[in-house]
Amino acid sequence: MKSSDRNFLLTSELSSCVHRYCQIRYTPLNCILLMTVLSAITTTGCGSGVSETPRGDISGKVTFQETPVTDGTVNFFSGKTGIAAGAKLDSEGTFSIPDGIEIGTYTITITPPYVEEPPGLSPAESKPKEFKEIPEKYRSGETSGLTAEVKSGANHFEFDMVK
Repeated sequence: MKSSDRNFLLTSELSSCVHRYCQIRYTPLNCILLMTVLSAITTTGCGSGVSETPRGDISGKVTFQETPVTDGTVNFFSGKTGIAAGAKLDSEGTFSIPDGIEIGTYTITITPPYVEEPPGLSPAESKPKEFKEIPEKYRSGETSGLTAEVKSGANHFEFDMVK
């Protein structure tokens, strides 16, 4: 028996069971939702869940004039593939993306953390922290000038920002 025939029979059997069950207990809308879920489960392939595309593990350090930057995010973006990934900086200025990203060339930006304004204050009253250790030019992919070539396996990058 072919795989498609088995899936059809399984789906048909599930359909009739669900139909009988729905007549007794559920409204038509609930039956439709239940059928949709069951159909999705029976027609989904059994893949390994592992991407076939080669990936590279990422680690590195960010400094501003050779001093570690301890607050912010390092962002990797590929204009070619649309892939993006980010990693927060730790107290030593280091970052990592242990699950890695697909190999390729990435534009790098370094951005300050998102600052929320305290509730109840107008923008004029709140004074968000300034991040002078992350110059404006490094916050945009168009002006940062930073790139990284991610290769298969372990990759370590050091980015030293200057004024």
